Amino acid sequence: MYIFTIFHIFLLIAVRGFAQDSVHYTLRGQVLDGNGYPVEFATVSLTDTLQRAGAITAADGAFSLQVSEGRHTLQVRCIGFEEQMVTVDVNADTELPKIILKTSNTELDAAIVQAKRPVVTRAVDRVILDARSLSRASTNALDLLKHAPGVLVDMQGNVSAVGKGKVIVLVNGREQHMEGAELANYLRNLRSADVATIEVMTTPPAKYAAEGDAGIINIVERKRLTDYFGGTVSDNHYSSLGQTNDAALSLKYKGGALSLYANATLGLGTRITDYTTLRTFADQAWRTETRQRNNNYYLNAKVGGDYSISQSLEVGAYYSFFDFTPHEDITQNTAIAIGGAPYGEYTAHNDARYTMRRHNANLHLSKEFESGQELELEADYVWNRIRHSADYQAKGIRPYRFRNGLDRGAGILSTRLDFTLPISKRMRLELGASYVNAQTDNQTDYRDRPGIADQHDYFSYTEGVAGAYADLMLRLHPKFTAKLGLRDEVTHTHGQQKSGSGRDFKHLRNNLFPTLFARYTPAENHVLSLSASTRIRRPSFFAVNPFLFYQSQYQYWVGNPELQPAYAVNGQLSYTFRNNLNVGFSYRITTNGMEQIATTDHATGITRAEWLNGTTTQLYILQGRYTWAPAFWFEGMLYPSLYYLTSSTKLLGLPRWAAKWNYLVYGSATFYFNRAQTISLEVNAQEASAERYVNETTFRRFYLGAGAKWVTLKGKLILGVKAYNIIATNTGSREETPGSQVIENTYPQPLLLNFSVSYSFGGTIKTREYRSMNRETVGRI
Repeated sequence: MYIFTIFHIFLLIAVRGFAQDSVHYTLRGQVLDGNGYPVEFATVSLTDTLQRAGAITAADGAFSLQVSEGRHTLQVRCIGFEEQMVTVDVNADTELPKIILKTSNTELDAAIVQAKRPVVTRAVDRVILDARSLSRASTNALDLLKHAPGVLVDMQGNVSAVGKGKVIVLVNGREQHMEGAELANYLRNLRSADVATIEVMTTPPAKYAAEGDAGIINIVERKRLTDYFGGTVSDNHYSSLGQTNDAALSLKYKGGALSLYANATLGLGTRITDYTTLRTFADQAWRTETRQRNNNYYLNAKVGGDYSISQSLEVGAYYSFFDFTPHEDITQNTAIAIGGAPYGEYTAHNDARYTMRRHNANLHLSKEFESGQELELEADYVWNRIRHSADYQAKGIRPYRFRNGLDRGAGILSTRLDFTLPISKRMRLELGASYVNAQTDNQTDYRDRPGIADQHDYFSYTEGVAGAYADLMLRLHPKFTAKLGLRDEVTHTHGQQKSGSGRDFKHLRNNLFPTLFARYTPAENHVLSLSASTRIRRPSFFAVNPFLFYQSQYQYWVGNPELQPAYAVNGQLSYTFRNNLNVGFSYRITTNGMEQIATTDHATGITRAEWLNGTTTQLYILQGRYTWAPAFWFEGMLYPSLYYLTSSTKLLGLPRWAAKWNYLVYGSATFYFNRAQTISLEVNAQEASAERYVNETTFRRFYLGAGAKWVTLKGKLILGVKAYNIIATNTGSREETPGSQVIENTYPQPLLLNFSVSYSFGGTIKTREYRSMNRETVGRI
């Protein structure tokens, strides 16, 4: 940790040194229309350099930016005007002649801007999707992700990638400390109208932590240029086997240099899941029918703000709170057959009570230097507390009972420092360092078990990850850009079981993660991209705790203190045509994979599951994406994927090798019933083949869904209705374990109806008498 603290200090010294040594000049100008009036909110940016210099014109049309010495080309854009390119030689502070913009022939309708926007833009290290062009029928960020290439979203809102792999979701470049249902609810209540772009990084650059073997998704929210106060109130009701409701309120304020925001989401109702588990071993078959009820009671709130101290210095902070009580009521009916003949039945009931609370505080700062450098600092702290108690009872031929309790606290402190240095017009260097420390304390106990003494577990686990990286962007030719990166991460873990066996274990690992990106544009509308990176997937707290966690009297699982991380190598070659057609080939190999392997005692029927290393998975993926909008009334998207999956293992009792061709096809069609596209109907479907691994085979999957949306009151009111699983196959998997045991889990997919309403209120705050001719245009879009 001291090494990386010193690295932080030297990096700050380098920032100061570079800021003093680099030679930059101020470039000033004014943008006017054909009548000589100022043009406000025009965007002025450099096009021939890797520097991120740019400016927005003020009310008088004036702008200024810092540029290096030499020849530069400025791109001046504003809605309602034709784009203007200006070339200038700079060797001192320079005042440009007046820049005159011509009025565009593009008509702006009062309800909607009819303009062509590229759906997909391929940068050197990521794919950038324009949210407004991606799917106008989508009402929230989760819907938008369903249309992103390489991203899969299931009915519950879980976000994943083709094949297996964790996806890290960022919002405005900052990781959201949430997953599962909480993340899904957050994305559902983030309006699609508030999303500017979605960045998909299947091979993330070295700037980001190496955790996660399937990439990063960054959702970038829209920023307002004018002073504003307003918000959105929304409600989503879901009706299936159970009834749930998610109500949300968000407020935003911008006044001069200060921006404030607050949002809250309240969950109500009950979610019901039915599934079947079939365990077969020797001459026995155990069939269990399960109905699981979970409360949807939660409160999620967040407040924060950003303040621009100057045009080049901004600071911000936020605090979020999450309280969730997903009480669980599980009823299971198990029928046992031996030798094909009925043997007996038993019924089990588990009443589990949960309290989950999380506090998250964040501070961040960004600084732009006059010579073009950029500095970002961030500190983040998360505190999680989970309390759980359960009362398990089984009646019938195998009566049993136990009570258990759990108290777990986890604190996560993370810091990062990022520095961007434009070395020349065609070269940019990014440097940074980070440190993450996670401390988890867990207490678990099992009581009142017949014939077995009470068990208690007190387990403490610490994981610290220190990282440093460098990314070098090279624009070697106007048609060719490359990016080289290297990240170093040192991981220290320490686990202590302070009860029972008193086991104590430590691990120290140092890993290098190189990255490579290249983009070639041979001609207009044609882009070739190449990327490669290495990733890591570390064991979770649960996977290393050596305590026995019981799910029933016949099932328990145990962690493995010696569990090692899994490593992945990713490569991708892709081609983009006119930003609407994407074709790519990718390869990923994951070694030292972590699997939970179950074994069953044939005499007692008790199944033990333990985390082990030893599997290798390879994916060869050929995928495409095509969007088609021949007229205002129709928009279609097709996403086919063909991939070859191989899996091998060194674990005893499992097949050594498994391989299978697989496919996944997703398509959607959106129909608009008026030219303003305010009334729409979307139909979508997905078909996926079964996947085969050495110890598991998933089921073939298909679903058909549809949704309608009506936007009225000048876009303020949005009414929607969706039907998921109009036609759907069961999901699940068949697991083969050592000892010739087969565990098959089947999850029926019932019809799910979603009714949504969203109302936006507020508007621009008048701060001065003068009104630019562009202010109303900016406000509408």
